[in-house]
Amino acid sequence: MVDFAYYTDTFSGTLLTQDEFENLEPRASDYVKFYIGHNFKECDEVKKAVCAVCEIYSKFGDRDGIKSETNDGISRTFESGDISRCADRAIAMYLAETGLLYRGI
Repeated sequence: MVDFAYYTDTFSGTLLTQDEFENLEPRASDYVKFYIGHNFKECDEVKKAVCAVCEIYSKFGDRDGIKSETNDGISRTFESGDISRCADRAIAMYLAETGLLYRGI
């Protein structure tokens, strides 16, 4: 849905490499599609929301959001709900004025 050129040129993203973005984009697109439901359409606001969710997934996947970590057992515990809470806020930021978040009929 969103390519790396859009991420760097239109969204002005600099946090992710092309490989990182291409790995995260399908999951971020699915999350945005799930979040907005039947109102889904490909437009700039939706694409920007996908880019923002990609950056959030990257941020939490690297270091942020880790509640505890052990070294020998290689175990990480993440704050529950932090990733989805941040992703939901990013989506709302880009789609609040579009009417796409309305779930009524």
